[in-house]
Amino acid sequence: MARVSRVGRSAEPAVSFNHTLLQRARLDLDLTQEQVAASIGVDVRTYRRYESGAVNDPRLGFSVRSPSRRRIIERLGAELGLAEAELLVVGAEAAPGAEPAAEEAGAASQAAEALAPAWRPLHAHTLQRARHFVGRGEILDRLSAWADASPPCPRVIALLGVGGAGKTAIAERFLQGLGDAPRPGGVLVWSFYDDPRSEAFLDQAAAYFAPGAGGSGPGAPRPPVAPGEQLAQLKEALGQGPPHLLVLDGLETVQAEGGAGRAHGELHDALLRRLLCAVASGLGGARALVTSRFELADLSAWAEGGLATIRPEPLCEGDAASLLRRWGIHGDDGALGALFERTGGHALSVAVLGSYVGAFLGGDAGRLSAAQAAHLAEAEHDDVLARRLSSVLSAYARALPPGERDLLARLSVFPGGAGEEALLQLVRAGGEIAGAMAGWGAAELARGLARLERLGLVFAARPGERCYSTHPFVRQHFKSLLGVPPERVHAAGSAAPPPRLDEAPRRAPREREAVDAYEAILTELLGAGRAGEAYEIYALALGGFAHLGLKLGDMARGARILRAFAGGDDPRGMPASLPSRVRASLVYETRGSTPVRSGISRLPAPATRRTTSSPARWATRRCSRWVCARWRTPSGCGAT
Repeated sequence: MARVSRVGRSAEPAVSFNHTLLQRARLDLDLTQEQVAASIGVDVRTYRRYESGAVNDPRLGFSVRSPSRRRIIERLGAELGLAEAELLVVGAEAAPGAEPAAEEAGAASQAAEALAPAWRPLHAHTLQRARHFVGRGEILDRLSAWADASPPCPRVIALLGVGGAGKTAIAERFLQGLGDAPRPGGVLVWSFYDDPRSEAFLDQAAAYFAPGAGGSGPGAPRPPVAPGEQLAQLKEALGQGPPHLLVLDGLETVQAEGGAGRAHGELHDALLRRLLCAVASGLGGARALVTSRFELADLSAWAEGGLATIRPEPLCEGDAASLLRRWGIHGDDGALGALFERTGGHALSVAVLGSYVGAFLGGDAGRLSAAQAAHLAEAEHDDVLARRLSSVLSAYARALPPGERDLLARLSVFPGGAGEEALLQLVRAGGEIAGAMAGWGAAELARGLARLERLGLVFAARPGERCYSTHPFVRQHFKSLLGVPPERVHAAGSAAPPPRLDEAPRRAPREREAVDAYEAILTELLGAGRAGEAYEIYALALGGFAHLGLKLGDMARGARILRAFAGGDDPRGMPASLPSRVRASLVYETRGSTPVRSGISRLPAPATRRTTSSPARWATRRCSRWVCARWRTPSGCGAT
């Protein structure tokens, strides 16, 4: 620990004001320096001295003996949600210019790294593997060198592009090159396509990178922590130095699309935003690889050093021809070149078209009918890549046997994937739930899944389990072919109701499993168009945002549920079927769950609602009856 000599006193640890944390917290809340200065009652020049670090003396550090400084520290903590222990740092960082201490710390860090335990990669989700992979050598070489660099530069790499451009395939190929052998740093792979809950990701990351009460090493048990404590533990663990790697796929599912006071690409969850900003600015040896369709608006301040953006280009004609041949297509360069022109080099379009021609046209590119070619050409008048791929998928849907088509459509209802047992339940439900799969057994289902996997339309979603999923673009297209409400299919494929929903709670639930269960039912109710009952579960059984956000500290979940009611980021989208008082209450809570922004006024609080135990039990009984009907009726669709 660095020590600073003081006149007339023995050496003691120096204290430094953490100005970088102050800047990050302000940026997280999207506030200007003028706004923060006004909120704490100082002029902007004084505030800028704190944010720039000018208040830190190079020799003596930061003194908090002054009453005015103490008041400023207290007000900054209250306004920005920062603890005094976070703003005042004791240690080597507090003494800029202490070169000998820095050198000793570097040597100690190298020695600790040599003795550090080995980490095995953790694949919380399996990224979809391209059945045939071509090209992208330059990008993979860059990622491989970056993964081994110490320190990494940049800290965050974002693979950005339209859906189907090959972002996930590149990330999966990169991970395949790293292998699963023990490494000096951890590797955590998370797909927001499979689980968009940011609090679940933070909980998994904290459990992996910060095991045990003090982050004692990989594999140690770790007691559960409150949602508000996840980030602090995770940042502490990542900042200890090992070259940890985060791979986050499908980040656009937790980013804003713009409008309603949010920037395009802004992360919904403040904790996830703060984590990525911390990694971008430098957090030990940590680095992150992200895939998204949107720009990382929250990391724009680090675009010159901490963040690098890679945009995979469309496949060149040579790579596209190689990919088509791997799918079994034969023909001269002219025939393959014609197919390439019809796809525009869009990676997923080339793969799907190759799979279609190889499976249903005998690999003969010349058999692609003129009508099909003309339909692909028409796509150029609109969104080129999306429309072309949609045209290919439509042809695929017509060519697939009815049972396999309906199997793929029903699998598309489960974004996190579905196991064979869940799919068998859909078959047993019969009627329109089973569709053309009616009468299938386990053998027919296994053959259908195996064929779809060979065609590259589905993939094994979880390692070691017979669970299948599909690409989001394919999922979106085939889900539109269901012919039955998706929530009915989802309910029929669920094995059992969530635990303990048949009893009235004496208090709003605190256990993660119980809150998860209520959120699942609330989402089902909204999907079924029963917004009134969904609100009863939210306000009475779950205790509303006052319980979720303010008591449990689970701000991300509270904000996500409110967005589900609004159907997006705009709170004006609250269901019209709800009474105006209820809509006003939800809008008020939505405004309270997001960072304060200039130009967004606070709405007056709605009238106080009575939330006595009797209404709560009444709401829970209604929920219980609905749940039992959904999960226990033979058709799996008790609600109409």
